[in-house]
Amino acid sequence: MLGRLQFNSWFSTDVLCLHQPLEVSQCKSALFSFASPEAEAVVIDPMMEEEDDAFRPPDRPRRRPRLHPLSNLELQRLLTEKNASTVLMQLDREDSGFDLLIQSMSPAKLPTTVNILKKALLSSDQIAQRQAVINVVTKLLDPMSEPFRLQLVRTGLQGRLRHDKDFVQAVMAIVKLALQISPTTAAGILSIVILNLEDILKAEIFPDQAMDNEMDDIKDLQRRGARLHALPPEVGENDAISRRRLRHRNDNMDPTLFRELSIIPSTTDFDPASDIEVRANKIRGGYENVNEYLDVQFRLLRADLLLPLRESVLQYLADQERTPMRGVCVYREVRIVRPICNDNGLCFRLSFDVTRTRRVNWAVSQRLKFGSLVCLSADNFATYQCAVVDRTETQDLEHGLVDVQFLVTDQGDARGAVDESIALFAKARDLRFVMVESPVYFEAYKHVLRGLQNITENTFPFWRYVGECRNEILPPLYLREHAGGAMYDLRPLVDDSYIIKDGLDEADGAGFTTEAAVAKEIDVLRLDTWPNANTLSLDVSQYVALQSALTREFSIVQGPPGTGKTFLGLKVMKVLLHNRQMWAAPEVGGDEIRRNHVSPILLVCYTNHALDQFLEGVLQFFQGDLVRVGSRSKSEALEEYNLRSLRQRARANHTVPREIHAAKQNIRFDMKEVKATIHKEAAKLEILEREIVKETFLKDFIDPQHWKQLTQRSKPGNAILAWLKIAAATRKIEAQKGPQLEREHDLHAGMASAATDVNESLKLDEDPDDESEDEDDFFEIITADSANRFLDIDDNDDTDFEEDEDDDLFAELREDFGNDYIDRVRAINRKLDDVDREAQRLRSREVAFNISEYGEQDMPAGMGKEQKSRWKFVNQLKKKYKYQLLGWLQNTDKMDEDEVSHVSQIWRLRVRERWRLYRYWIDIYCRQLRGEIRDVSRSYEEKARRYQEILHQEDKAILERATVIGMTTTGAARYQAILREIGPRVVVVEEAAEVLEGHVLTALSERCQHVVLIGDHKQLRPNPAVHRLKTECALDISLFERLINNNFRFDQLRYQHRMREEISDLLRIPDLYPQLQDHDKVREYPDVRNVTTNVCFIQHHERDQREEDTNTFTNYYEAKFIVGLCEYLLLQNYSPRQITVLSPYKGQIQLIKSQLKHMVRSKTMAERMEKGGLKISSVDNYQGEENDIILLSLVRSNDENDIGFLKANNRLCVALSRAKNGLYVIGNLEGIAEKSSMMRDILRLARHKGFYQNYLSLSCPRHRGSETRIYKPDDFKQVADGGCKRPCQVRLDCGHACKRICHADDPRHLDAACQEPCGQMCQDCGQHCRGGHPCGKHEVCKNPVQKTIPMCGHVQNVPCHLSAQNFECQEKCQERLPCGHKCQQTCGKRHDHIQDTCLQLVKVAPTNCSHGEFSLYCKDALKGQENVNLRCPEPCTAVLDCEHICSGSCGQCFNGRLHISCQQKCKKILICGHSCQDMCGSCSPCKLPCETACQHSHCDKRCGEPCRPCLEPCAWRCQHHKCEDLCCQPCERPPCDEPCPKRLACGHRCCGLCGEECPKLCSTCDVEKLKADSLYGYDGDRATRFIQLDCGHVLEVEFVDQWMVTDVGSQDDINHVTIGLKPCPLCRVPIRKCYRYSGLIKRQLRLIEQVKKQYLGDRRSDLEERLNRAIDDLGVAERRDIQALLQDAPPVLSETIIETQFHQVTLYRHIRALRRVAVELRGRFPDLLNLATKVDRDLRCFEQWAKLARTVFTQQNEKDSSLEHHRLRLLLALLKITGLSHTRAGGRGLSEAQKHEIIKAIRSLNANGRTSQELIDQYEALVDELSKLMPDSHIALTAKEKVAIVRAVNVSTGAWYQCPNGHIYAIGECGQAMEEGRCPECQARIGGSNHQLLSDNVQAPEMDGAERPVWDNLDADRELAERLQRLEFEQI
Repeated sequence: MLGRLQFNSWFSTDVLCLHQPLEVSQCKSALFSFASPEAEAVVIDPMMEEEDDAFRPPDRPRRRPRLHPLSNLELQRLLTEKNASTVLMQLDREDSGFDLLIQSMSPAKLPTTVNILKKALLSSDQIAQRQAVINVVTKLLDPMSEPFRLQLVRTGLQGRLRHDKDFVQAVMAIVKLALQISPTTAAGILSIVILNLEDILKAEIFPDQAMDNEMDDIKDLQRRGARLHALPPEVGENDAISRRRLRHRNDNMDPTLFRELSIIPSTTDFDPASDIEVRANKIRGGYENVNEYLDVQFRLLRADLLLPLRESVLQYLADQERTPMRGVCVYREVRIVRPICNDNGLCFRLSFDVTRTRRVNWAVSQRLKFGSLVCLSADNFATYQCAVVDRTETQDLEHGLVDVQFLVTDQGDARGAVDESIALFAKARDLRFVMVESPVYFEAYKHVLRGLQNITENTFPFWRYVGECRNEILPPLYLREHAGGAMYDLRPLVDDSYIIKDGLDEADGAGFTTEAAVAKEIDVLRLDTWPNANTLSLDVSQYVALQSALTREFSIVQGPPGTGKTFLGLKVMKVLLHNRQMWAAPEVGGDEIRRNHVSPILLVCYTNHALDQFLEGVLQFFQGDLVRVGSRSKSEALEEYNLRSLRQRARANHTVPREIHAAKQNIRFDMKEVKATIHKEAAKLEILEREIVKETFLKDFIDPQHWKQLTQRSKPGNAILAWLKIAAATRKIEAQKGPQLEREHDLHAGMASAATDVNESLKLDEDPDDESEDEDDFFEIITADSANRFLDIDDNDDTDFEEDEDDDLFAELREDFGNDYIDRVRAINRKLDDVDREAQRLRSREVAFNISEYGEQDMPAGMGKEQKSRWKFVNQLKKKYKYQLLGWLQNTDKMDEDEVSHVSQIWRLRVRERWRLYRYWIDIYCRQLRGEIRDVSRSYEEKARRYQEILHQEDKAILERATVIGMTTTGAARYQAILREIGPRVVVVEEAAEVLEGHVLTALSERCQHVVLIGDHKQLRPNPAVHRLKTECALDISLFERLINNNFRFDQLRYQHRMREEISDLLRIPDLYPQLQDHDKVREYPDVRNVTTNVCFIQHHERDQREEDTNTFTNYYEAKFIVGLCEYLLLQNYSPRQITVLSPYKGQIQLIKSQLKHMVRSKTMAERMEKGGLKISSVDNYQGEENDIILLSLVRSNDENDIGFLKANNRLCVALSRAKNGLYVIGNLEGIAEKSSMMRDILRLARHKGFYQNYLSLSCPRHRGSETRIYKPDDFKQVADGGCKRPCQVRLDCGHACKRICHADDPRHLDAACQEPCGQMCQDCGQHCRGGHPCGKHEVCKNPVQKTIPMCGHVQNVPCHLSAQNFECQEKCQERLPCGHKCQQTCGKRHDHIQDTCLQLVKVAPTNCSHGEFSLYCKDALKGQENVNLRCPEPCTAVLDCEHICSGSCGQCFNGRLHISCQQKCKKILICGHSCQDMCGSCSPCKLPCETACQHSHCDKRCGEPCRPCLEPCAWRCQHHKCEDLCCQPCERPPCDEPCPKRLACGHRCCGLCGEECPKLCSTCDVEKLKADSLYGYDGDRATRFIQLDCGHVLEVEFVDQWMVTDVGSQDDINHVTIGLKPCPLCRVPIRKCYRYSGLIKRQLRLIEQVKKQYLGDRRSDLEERLNRAIDDLGVAERRDIQALLQDAPPVLSETIIETQFHQVTLYRHIRALRRVAVELRGRFPDLLNLATKVDRDLRCFEQWAKLARTVFTQQNEKDSSLEHHRLRLLLALLKITGLSHTRAGGRGLSEAQKHEIIKAIRSLNANGRTSQELIDQYEALVDELSKLMPDSHIALTAKEKVAIVRAVNVSTGAWYQCPNGHIYAIGECGQAMEEGRCPECQARIGGSNHQLLSDNVQAPEMDGAERPVWDNLDADRELAERLQRLEFEQI
């Protein structure tokens, strides 16, 4: 009886099956299962039926065609020397000559050709090359192959060959295959062949019933093909579906129908009234036949795949508006954007609404991962389409983009499949889908289900055991074939260190000890000849199990926890590998050698972790060809054995057959050509679907009248944004200042108000007649977290991004493809590059508004609080508007052609209508592009499928040379076709009890002769996704357990080596392992330190919590308790690696991890836990693991005592059997025991042994009898230091007692520091140490002892250890200084008794200001009043021109006349990135060393100086790219995104990129450091690439790429570009040396150099020359005096600095000239000595101020110096007038009033404080007036008159003199006296002789401003013009 189970939520399927493919000619009208039976058929363009050449782009370089068919010799080689896979590959190639052969078939070649076709097409191995089989059959049915078919009939079936039975059978098999692949076409074309076959059988030439049955099958297939051809496509399809549905519902259905079922759900699968029909797994008894068994397993597994998706869809249909739906992931507004050409086929990019997924962390989320199954529907799942997620990038998911590959019902016909995909793509432009993601992982099921369908009665392995459950087990066939006895060498079991090497046959005794000789030649089937168990280092049960595993062809080994299952498995592997000549002999089949290499051992494990662990064990004793298949390996030791690594090495070494290389390259280049064509158009399509494009991009689709109207208001390219009102809206958003909110919860109100303002702005337009209205359409999506993936799945190992082959391979393949091969490669690559560049160019040139990036920019750095608030506010508005724009753009409502024709004025349309018109333009363009893409898509899909088949053949070439192949069960299902070809004779399955029965079956092939299943069904079982399939259909019963339940012979390991006795006692209960025994070594395990019991069950009643989002449970009480206990154990000096925390629930695992970071009492302890290897894992994931101490949190605690899956005994068994030394369980044990009988038995035993308590008892090793009971988590505070609550009181080495609370760390007190004061006794002074230092720090005695100082005789308290003569006497010196004060120095300090050293403070008062007395050292007061005046300490408090308060004192600022420079720090960031270190207003070029450097050299200048460009060739190169420019030029080559191939010192692979400096951190060793520094949410994914910056920080490449192109400059001016090197985002150190960003860095450096040059100026040389001339004009002493000013200048001189120096030198020269005048006045007019001296003193102060080093002569400096210069010059002029008035008779020429004015002016100019400009102007006029009345030369000349005279006389500078009476004269020529003369005014002697002036004549510098006589500078005359200008300045 069928025993069908029907549930209301289960359904039957009605889709096309694998063995009923659509006809090729009908594929063009075939529908996806998405289309309902009533839906209109989608007709594909007939052009799709053309030959492949129709799809070849016109510019494709063609390969050299073959001009002749296959020869007889070539045919014979294919038949006899090549295996079936190679022959098929050869026939599939376009240039193989096979096409020409069948198009010109000769009778002589016909038999060989048919035999070759039989070999290539009908081999059981060819399931791995399904597409190639289809391609060859298509060639046979091609009209051009008519000659072959004619010869087949005439020469074959009607000629002599009709009597050849093998020939006729081969023809029948080929015809049947053609009818299966293409029924309608083959039914017509092969009708004559079929008639002739009927005639042959009717003539009874071959009386064979099997041939008659085969003929009946052919006729049935022919009739079906004819019927399908006669019916309309939709009728034919629905008829087939209807028949299958009727048969499917028959209770007595044929069990073979499962092969017709599709693994993809049908339309009716989502109908609640339909059922999925399943039959329960037979736990007891065998199956009737193979098909019944396969039917049961297939239907159960298919139901487990489909039901969760069905429930998700039904939950969505039941409440579509509810959000979120727990456990259901729904995405809305899904659109098909564009096709994507990937290596595994034609995919499509979908877009979905992301408004409700913005909180999803896509970087760590399990949503939409590779291999996830999704279901799309546009009509509420009345129809649907399924797809599998292909490739996803986090950034794309954040923008709502995902790439999928659509699934089709017929997996055999590539043409039909792609036609359906293209049909959906073509008509889906106006469709909006809802997409539901399946909670189960599709990849885990599809390969197994397909594998089950491919198994037949003839290929089913070990049916007598698997199906019939027979208990009589035979030896392996390879042992039975050895009639003389199967002799094994077991010596490697005796010598455990022996290494087995592949391909080496050890000589007798070589490498073995003499003790091993006893195991040399053992007849393995005679158990009595075996060495004993002790000799083989096995216990008795292991010994028996090993014998069974080696001598039974189907062996089962059950091992309780700790009994050594993996250990035994490795022993089995060791024996088999050493004796591989017994089972690995080459197999000869028929007339061909199937394999040139020995058969491998296949090792299969359920999880990747177990597989890694087992293979690492194999590598301990085996050195040979081992292959680890799958990309999820985490073992470093296995990395070089990974299939991907071996594949790369095989390509590099050219060890893969040339046929595979040639076929792969051929098809790959074809794919690239088609890909370039598709992607070129698809790029345009994506821009149109996702962004707002410029009107110029749509010009060809816009009516000319509308185009004219659209562009009349603005330039082409800008009109579309204004017309759609996007420009107005974005301006309104940018203008928002942000709401002024008092409370943060007002933000939403402010947002709503601002959004209203923005929406209102859409009503504004330039057109006054505008009638547009606003829309506010937003689309929402429903999201939910994905269900946990329950299988440990390998990623797709087929995806392999290849580089172009090297030159050697080019040379090899050139022979096949012709001399144009390399040109073709380059042309294709160039074409792909052009497509990428064109896509970027289109996006930059044709996109008017980038919706995708709007509102996605990062916040600029350096913002204030208010700016950040405004930025966030505006950014939220941008995102809201972004989603609004996406809604409008993707709306399906658009104008039709008739509506468009009636639009007369597009600017008067309302906004809604404008969008409808815009969508009309977009739609026309998109449909045109989709049509162009459709024409070439089918070609790409076919080639991609063939490419994947060739890649599998490449893997096959690697795997068939291996000795050991390791795979997970999923990997074995994926590679089942290859495994079937390779045919491993020995299969070892680890964790067999955890694997679903179908997974084990698909790992076996018909050529398998030996199976060993190792596991334990009492631990974890298989875990189906559907609970009811487990409870009602026994789907969780593995093949391992089912056979044991049917009394199948198995071996159980009895001795456990893991757990101490107290723990193993818990497992010796009736439900688990009552016969389990302990090995002697477990009795030696140490007790857990400072815990009273090694096992404890801790009872509590605190409730658990349910996490609604993830449907998991947590318990905070238990989490805190576990964390406290973990910390306590670490304090007992346990390593974190010795402790494991387990819990059944993932939510509790995450909670404990979180609590560990926040609850521990010190950061050091937290780091120790995190970095020390503390393991926190779920129970299921810890199967097969062990550790010293296990802490188990059971979580479940509630009033209902609902314990969930804790009821499963298996899970409890695993949890309680992982510990070696200590097991501590916390939970509501009483509540769990009520629902679990096994827990009741365990608690009963625990109570009996004293393990069950409501507390944990801790002991103290230092205080005997001290016990601390921990009732709750907070009680761990009592043992915060790991001891007890009592004081430690251990006596330290110093004699003091330890004052700490009892502690576990440092029990011997080796690091203890005594905190008591030092009390050591000194033997010299007899006193205890009173030094004040801690105990133990005593060095010398510092107790004071009275001693007499020999030098002075004073008695002093001297430290005990110091001698008196070395002590400095501290008595005060009694001597008096010349000033009368007592000496202030100490007696012992050396000093002199002079008044300049007096430090006595005295009161002084300044005379030049009104401030009062202040204290001054006597030595400073004695220096004179001038010094006192300069020391006035009162603050200046003047407000400088920079608006800062002057920070100088009254004395420093010369009583307010000459202020010091502003002392406020500048702190501006200079262009180089350094901070300005100068004072306010004094910024100079950066003085720090230049940090610009490259690989060739570094700049040795200062940072502010322009750098010399490096002219070496750029060093940026890798194996993929090379920069051809100079080092100083911006790099134009692209950055390399390939992973770095190097290995770090730790042995792990570098996490950096190719061509970059390897990061100092390792993504394996330093993952926590990388997480801590990450600014991009790094989650530990080892695929993430990193880059090391100049500062040493290591960050994600993806983040730094974005950071480097982000401009943090002005946000208001888009044309403003920030100049400066981008800094590290963590430490702000500029990024200078990263190759990846060379282009950006060099462009910035070029801009920086331009700014430097502009800052330094281009007039520096002129200014420097002018400055040097000014310095040369000074005297020798003056030049020496001014050098200090020049030497203190900054190292980099800008124009500003040089101008400042010139200004200072000029001012200095003027001051020196005034000082000479002052000196002259003191000598000429003795009665004015005091006044002249005072002025000279002020001039000296002025001179010192002028010589201060400056980088800028500020406006404040200019004002101060000008006023002071005028003040002092006027004082000297007034003093000279006064002196002249005194020396001339009666003061001639001056009235009393004028004298009074002079006195008043002198007093005013000498008054305290700054002189005003008004006062200067007043006295300038007075001096000019009085100078005329009282000229020094008796000539009343004004300054202008003097200038006129000097210009007229035109003598050298310094050649003007005065006679004894003051009259002025000049000397011409050299300017020096050569003869005497008489003064014209007074007849006094003037001149001199021999360049010597008369003694009573003097120089007259007041005429030309000369600063020295002409004889002091004999070099040359200076330019008079400059001197005269200076003179004018001084006179003014």
